[in-house]
Amino acid sequence: MRYVSSREFRTEPAAIWALLESGQPVIVTKHGKPFGVLVSTDESNLHQLLLELSRLQAKLAVTQMRAQARKQELDQLSEEDVVNLVKQIKKTPPKRKTSTRKRG
Repeated sequence: MRYVSSREFRTEPAAIWALLESGQPVIVTKHGKPFGVLVSTDESNLHQLLLELSRLQAKLAVTQMRAQARKQELDQLSEEDVVNLVKQIKKTPPKRKTSTRKRG
């Protein structure tokens, strides 16, 4: 596993491709913090890799929600309470980013 900056990602792609071809995952950083992960794949396992990635992302989200619930002492909610909270959150429109640029 190798960490590369976003700048290195842009300026030295051949070195990064070589790492991927050797089977090493590459972690791309932005301002010194992890931003993304690159792993090698091919057509034969792409679908399975994406499926497993999706499962892992869901598992991580659940783990984070459980930790936050414990922190806020919400881990004692009933299943019905959880379903109602999810419905409430789904009804809430997403926040839009506002532009600071002037138009005109």
